[in-house]
Amino acid sequence: MAGILKDLSQNTRLFFCFGPPKSGTTLLQRALTLHPQVSCPSESDCRSLYEGLSWVFGEFNKVLQLYDRRTGGQGAALVGGESVNAIFRSALETMMREAGKGKTIIGANDNNIIANLEFFNDLFDQPKLIAIFRNPVDQGLSAWHHNLRLAREENDPRHSQLVTQFGDLVGWLRQSAQIFIQNVERWRAFSAGRDNVYMVRYEDLIAERKETMRGVFSFLGADTNSAILDGIVSETDIGRMRSKSSNPGFFRAGSIDMGIGEITQQLQSELYEMVSDAMERVGYTADLDLPLKV
Repeated sequence: MAGILKDLSQNTRLFFCFGPPKSGTTLLQRALTLHPQVSCPSESDCRSLYEGLSWVFGEFNKVLQLYDRRTGGQGAALVGGESVNAIFRSALETMMREAGKGKTIIGANDNNIIANLEFFNDLFDQPKLIAIFRNPVDQGLSAWHHNLRLAREENDPRHSQLVTQFGDLVGWLRQSAQIFIQNVERWRAFSAGRDNVYMVRYEDLIAERKETMRGVFSFLGADTNSAILDGIVSETDIGRMRSKSSNPGFFRAGSIDMGIGEITQQLQSELYEMVSDAMERVGYTADLDLPLKV
C-alpha cells in the first residue's frame, strides 16, 4: 500500500482518454493498455465515484452538525467542495496506480470526461487528454444496436428507452448528429492552444492502426518501437478480440462508411448535411457516393 500511495508525480505520468459512446474508446483503451509501459483499464465511471464521495461527505456533514448542536453550537467545520475534489483526485489516482501494476504511464477511460474537460484538466494539473471521434452516423448506429442488445441481455428496458425516446432510428440518428456537433465544438474550444491534448479518429484507428497508435504513444512519451506496435495491432484485430471475449456480442462490424447498407441514401445525405461542417473541423472529408474517406 505504501508504494501505491507515493507521490504520483515522482515516477508516473497521468492521462485520460474519452469520446462519445461507441466512438471507439474501447478499441483505443485496449490498444493503450497492451503497451508494456501504459496502463488503461476497461471503462471507468468517474462521475459515479465523485457523486458517491459527495454523498458520503454530505452525510458526514450532517453528523458534524448534530454533534455541534450537542456540544454547545460552536459551529461545525463542514467538509466543502475543495476537500471533496482533493479526495476524489487522490482516490482516482490511487486506483489508477493500483491498476497499473508498476507501469509508468497510467490512465483511465471514461466517456463522461468530454463533458467535463475543464474540471479534469484543472483538478489533475493538465494531464494528457486523448479524445476519439467517429463519424456520427456509424457511431449512432452502433449506439442504437448496443443499447437494444443491452436491453435484451440485462433485461433492463432503460437501455431501449434511451434510444426510443427520440422515436425511431431516424430520430435517434438525428439526435446523435446534434450531439456530435456539440462535442466537436466543446473539444475544439477547449483544446485550442493547449499542448496536453491529442485527438484520434476511429476511422484512422481502423484503417491505419499502427501509425495512429504510434502518434498516440509518442504523445504519451511511450516507446514507439515497431515490434511493440505490431503486437498491439495483432492483438486488437476485431476478429481476434471477438473470439477471445467473454461477451462477443459487444463487437459488431466496426463500420466506417457512414451507414451504407443500413440507412437510405436520402437519410445519409440529410445527416451529412447536418454534420459536414463539424466533421471538417476534426479532419474529415467525405464523398457520399463512396465509403467515408479520411
